[in-house]
Amino acid sequence: MKILIKVKLGEILSSTTALEHLGEQHLKGKLAYKVGKAIKTISNEINLYDKARKELLNEYCVKDENGEVQIDERGNAQVEKQYIDKYNQEIRTLNDTDIELNIVLLDLDDFENIEITPREIMQLDWLIKKEEAE
Repeated sequence: MKILIKVKLGEILSSTTALEHLGEQHLKGKLAYKVGKAIKTISNEINLYDKARKELLNEYCVKDENGEVQIDERGNAQVEKQYIDKYNQEIRTLNDTDIELNIVLLDLDDFENIEITPREIMQLDWLIKKEEAE
């Protein structure tokens, strides 16, 4: 059953590696469907995040002679020095943005036969149904 949850964009971004790993596993029918739906929903949010991040890069980064954001040899965009603090603040605000997802939460029992690291399971914590307090 889908429920509406509130999660920060930064939490979603932190879980992308774990989600990719989970998406590569051979899962049984119902769990495969739940994971696939979660990945699809989350991918849409990540695409929107990337669009907003690219707008910030375009606004605050050094540009080449064609007006394109300059990328260094490590693949990073170079923020203009006078805008570093402003850019970092806007990225923090973006990452701290609460979004609502209509999503099927996973049960912790779903992970019983899946090889997953403790780090990955913690990255997915927001996507796992919590046990009711007794």
